[in-house]
Amino acid sequence: MSHRRWRVTTTYKDIRDAVKNRIVAGWTTTAIHWTATKLNPTIASPWIQPRLLFGSARAVSLGPLGHNRIAGDLHCNIFLPVGSGDDEAMTYADSFRALFPRGLLLPTANKSVTFETPEVIQALEDEDWFQVPVICPFYSDEQP
Repeated sequence: MSHRRWRVTTTYKDIRDAVKNRIVAGWTTTAIHWTATKLNPTIASPWIQPRLLFGSARAVSLGPLGHNRIAGDLHCNIFLPVGSGDDEAMTYADSFRALFPRGLLLPTANKSVTFETPEVIQALEDEDWFQVPVICPFYSDEQP
């Protein structure tokens, strides 16, 4: 009888760490509101809110060396004070998209994250903020 040793992978943490490190290194334009932190934005200053939205995980190959694929979106909301104009908002959106271009292979601790085509979706507006969402889809394969 064979016993399989179970390995604990840190795929989700690895993805988060790699994405966060890339944003920290490449985004110096505005304040960043990270997950599980408090932010008190001033009405006069733009800021971003990056969030990893993990989606489905599925087997992409079978057998003892098979792989699982974890897919998701890096969803970044860009906030500007109402009245800033959409030129500035689109400049920020394009700058964020440039951090995670299609085909980017972002290394993690023991695998990589592949980014697909980023896009800007419908802007939102409330009393104080103009918000532009940027979606950067990705996937990462792991060997269980």
